[in-house]
Amino acid sequence: DAQAAGENLAAMKNMPEVQLACVLRPDGAVFATYRGRSARLQCQPHVAPAAASLQFREQQMWMTRPILYQQDTVGYLQIGYDVPSL
Repeated sequence: DAQAAGENLAAMKNMPEVQLACVLRPDGAVFATYRGRSARLQCQPHVAPAAASLQFREQQMWMTRPILYQQDTVGYLQIGYDVPSL
């Protein structure tokens, strides 16, 4: 359920570089969200990737991975990181 997924995502509070974590349904709709200290990031809609993806946008890094159950994709985990300036 969405509450349990949100509680699992909240474990990321110990990782300050993680600004946003989302569990997305197979159609890309948001199922659960964790927001870090910065509320400026939002879950990114996506077309279902065939495999894990990593994207860079401005000073952000986005990782999206399929969530599998018995070899079926049941959703996606998306994590947004703030990347500090060099």
